[in-house]
Amino acid sequence: MLAVSADDERSLLLRASLHLIEVEVDETPSIDQGCQLLDHTSPGLVVLDAAVPGSAAARERLARKAARCGAPVLALATATDPVACADLTLFPDINPHDILGAVSSLAANLYQQEPQAVQVCPEEQLLLQTHDLHRLVEAQQAERLEFQHRSAQQTARGLLDVLALRDIETFEHSLRVASYARTLSVAVAPELLTDPSTELGFLLHDIGKLGIPDRILLHPGPLTAQHLKRMQEHAVLGAQVASSLLPPDTAGAAVIHHHHEHWDGTGYPDGLKGLEIPLCARIFAVADALDALTSDRPYRRANTWEHALITISNDAGSHFDPTVVAALLQERHAFRALTALP
Repeated sequence: MLAVSADDERSLLLRASLHLIEVEVDETPSIDQGCQLLDHTSPGLVVLDAAVPGSAAARERLARKAARCGAPVLALATATDPVACADLTLFPDINPHDILGAVSSLAANLYQQEPQAVQVCPEEQLLLQTHDLHRLVEAQQAERLEFQHRSAQQTARGLLDVLALRDIETFEHSLRVASYARTLSVAVAPELLTDPSTELGFLLHDIGKLGIPDRILLHPGPLTAQHLKRMQEHAVLGAQVASSLLPPDTAGAAVIHHHHEHWDGTGYPDGLKGLEIPLCARIFAVADALDALTSDRPYRRANTWEHALITISNDAGSHFDPTVVAALLQERHAFRALTALP
């Protein structure tokens, strides 16, 4: 089936409904692209959403191409546009039952036969309807989550591109430390990586630095106490910037907001202590320190790999969760393989 639709909600409803009868849906957001596809494919049905921009002539051209393929046209109308060229039109407030009924009706007309009705008792019918409803809900939820995750990834890439233009070192640090944090999560709590927000948090942990002035962010030496306080605001700023992608209750948001908390409670922004700090942020804090210590900074050269491990080990129980540090030391060879440091 070919669907010409640019409306995310209606596309989702269409795909989820047809999932129940195992119909594959190819989608395109424009009438012109739909016409091009019909020059090379022969779908069993064409669905045209009236919300897709296009003239009546463009829609008629699509309908003629569909007719040459032997495909009926099902229109999803808007409140003011019934789509005259369609073989059948569904009006606003459609539901899965309407979609499946329309597809069945068009298929029956195409093959000039009545749909085969299955005789079942009311109890069996109720069970079948309940089963189908569960499948529809599951399919809709899966489609929605996939769409949200794709959108979040695209937005995250855009934010990282902006960060790269502002400060290339912070951008490159974000990529390296995300790799370290992913590897350390596998060693400590692999279940964290089943939440897509976790890795987005790894990548966007320093996105709040977009709100820090250049005179502070790019300062080549140690910061004054006043400037250091301003720099520390990047954790809260980052959580605010990423809030549309990573709501406060997600692991990714916790990484951004709390990755500078210390095990002994002396960190920022909230002074959390010990197990009060979310596990994903405790893991990330160690990965962040590993990259910071082994990277060149404007005011110092990179430390050696062994020196970095010694420094982090000495801070276990004060800055860092001792369990996470132990995992780092246990897996030191896996981490060393991620870098070319001596």
